[in-house]
Amino acid sequence: MLKSVDEPYKCPELKRNPGIPDSRFRAFELPSRADGRLYYPDGRVEQIPAPHSFQQPAT
Repeated sequence: MLKSVDEPYKCPELKRNPGIPDSRFRAFELPSRADGRLYYPDGRVEQIPAPHSFQQPAT
């Protein structure tokens, strides 16, 4: 039987498995890097700064 359209799907299959320790989920707190930006789980987006050119010290 289909649920009512008024009731949104709650995605129960995406809940954490109680048998997996929290340490395995720490990576989900880190930002994703794409298109020169960092995308954080809380919705923030930051531009990745341009790399500085490396110069050899004078000898």
